[in-house]
Amino acid sequence: MKIYSYKIKINNNIQKDIQSYPFLNSKDKKINDQVINYLKSDDLEVNEKEIDNTKTIISWDNIDEKFSYEAFKEKIKIFNLENIISEKSIKNAYFRLNWKFEKINFNKKKILSLGSGDGLELIYLRIKFPESEIYSVDWVDKIDPKLLSNLNIHFEKNSMYEYLKKNQNSFDFIYAGYVLEHSYEVNSLLKSISNSLVSGGIFACNIPLISYYGTDYYDFLKKTFIDKKINQIDGGLIDLGHPWKTNEHDLYETLKYNNFDQINIFGNINNAAPAGIVKKSEFIKSSNYKFKLNSFFIKPFKLLINKLFGNNVNYLILKIYHRITRSIPFADSRIANFVPDVLFIAKK
Repeated sequence: MKIYSYKIKINNNIQKDIQSYPFLNSKDKKINDQVINYLKSDDLEVNEKEIDNTKTIISWDNIDEKFSYEAFKEKIKIFNLENIISEKSIKNAYFRLNWKFEKINFNKKKILSLGSGDGLELIYLRIKFPESEIYSVDWVDKIDPKLLSNLNIHFEKNSMYEYLKKNQNSFDFIYAGYVLEHSYEVNSLLKSISNSLVSGGIFACNIPLISYYGTDYYDFLKKTFIDKKINQIDGGLIDLGHPWKTNEHDLYETLKYNNFDQINIFGNINNAAPAGIVKKSEFIKSSNYKFKLNSFFIKPFKLLINKLFGNNVNYLILKIYHRITRSIPFADSRIANFVPDVLFIAKK
């Protein structure tokens, strides 16, 4: 069986615009045209692999979450953070991160959190590593200063590439939560991460398997990127904000290529996708059901827009379309995010 994954590379000068308008909906028509032409070209990196579909390299575990939600809330109180973190954010952090940190069982002294976002993962890192030096870097500063102070985190607002470049051979553990899938230069980023780890250092990362085979969405990506059936109105499904559309086999080989070894990929059999509680056994059925609802209720409007405008849809029309549909559970962007969620742990 042949399976496919994709690495989308966008020129540096338009990456910021694409991250702000990831659905082929830039205000600048020239940027939309440039990206569409690129997606239609042979420059798009398509990775093909022959696999035995009766086997998997993901360890799908029935993870015993010993650290309870109440225990997590108690830790937040101990750190005196209950007044700056909402109940919704606490639940979201526990739901997305708790089972993954159950798999992180080793002692490390100097740790880097790469792309820390709002900083909730830093709470888990401090719980797991109470005596360690913990550093954090992100290109935006969204973390409450009180959180950084109370957890004793050394934060720097900077490009990840610049930070890693000036901190080579520095960390014995690097953790990244939902970072790699946003990179337009995955191999370059992984090489930089490897260079920043000491020999024998560990890299752990949460990542969505966007090109997980067996779903209607996977078939859509194949039709889009291999058959070159690219329609601007499908931008929410294409989702340029997540340019590395990987699967477990591509992930494994990409890590090996970038000097990582002893690679373990974990999935939670009871919590397969971060965008909704679904068991692994029900994931493909649930994903395909959402896609069929999308095809029945939303696709007719997209076909009409595509017939009227082709790949020259006005920004305002796209803005209205995405605003109207984004709250629908089976909207394009919702389907693009409803994919398996795994944690990998690898050694340099």
